Amino acid sequence: MPSVLILGAGGNFGPSIMTTLLSRKDSFDRIGILTSPSRVSKFFHLGEQGIEILAGSLVDPQFYKGFDTVISLLGNETMKLQPDIIDVAISAGVTHFYPSEFGGDIGRKPFLTERYFRDKHLTRNHLARRAEELKREGKEFRYTLFMCGIFVEVWVMYEGFGMDAKNKTFTFYGSPENVWSFSSMEYVANCTIASLTLPFINPSPCREIRIPNFNTTLINAITTLQEVQGTAYKLVHSSVAEARKEQEHYREIGDIAKELLANQKVQAGRDDIAIPEPWDNDVFEEMGIERKGLRSCFESMKNKGML
Repeated sequence: MPSVLILGAGGNFGPSIMTTLLSRKDSFDRIGILTSPSRVSKFFHLGEQGIEILAGSLVDPQFYKGFDTVISLLGNETMKLQPDIIDVAISAGVTHFYPSEFGGDIGRKPFLTERYFRDKHLTRNHLARRAEELKREGKEFRYTLFMCGIFVEVWVMYEGFGMDAKNKTFTFYGSPENVWSFSSMEYVANCTIASLTLPFINPSPCREIRIPNFNTTLINAITTLQEVQGTAYKLVHSSVAEARKEQEHYREIGDIAKELLANQKVQAGRDDIAIPEPWDNDVFEEMGIERKGLRSCFESMKNKGML
């Protein structure tokens, strides 16, 4: 049975991954979380349920020993550490790595030079290089890239996608008819953990899994959200050009967080952000994991008090 270590378990997607792992705990030899000492108390409830809580540096190889799989859920600020994390994980015996992707298909040419994806591309390139080196040495190492589109749970509250939930305002940075790929965290978490048992079906060490719940236009998404919430939003139109100016301003003054936020607005204005088919949802449907549609996702969130 696999043994899996989670990085970034306290982020947006972490709770969904941990809930899924707990529901399948008997399928794993070990399940662990690596976090900083200052955040250990946040995970006491998981420790009480049999999850190993490891406190220390993300680049200390001792914490990776005994785990064969690492799933990284690291956010923008710590994602840049992933190449070093990969190296120490490999040195400790890890043979399967899931980098912090869980978004769009950024391997396409238009996305290769965007600032927001820089650290993801550095990580992808490092994974490919290390996998090739280990293959030449006759050693096993694989990695899985998950592409699911935008999490609906994040879209309804994130400024970078145009949402101002507090003031009930939504900004379009491109055409309202632009098509996006969306997914729910619950669905992607279920698919992620289920994928640990799926064989690699080709000789490449890189496996790409594409599993959006659905595609829809932005205007349909915000219209449906208003209907489910019973709340009207003010709809505002901006432009990619304005977002680019904002991005350049923050780059010049060295504010990385706001530079990334502005570049995310640039992505929000694209007309090519949807994940191209074919998708891999049928593989997981055969495992009993079903997708929800747009309205069902919003209604589920409302029932949980998330809207």
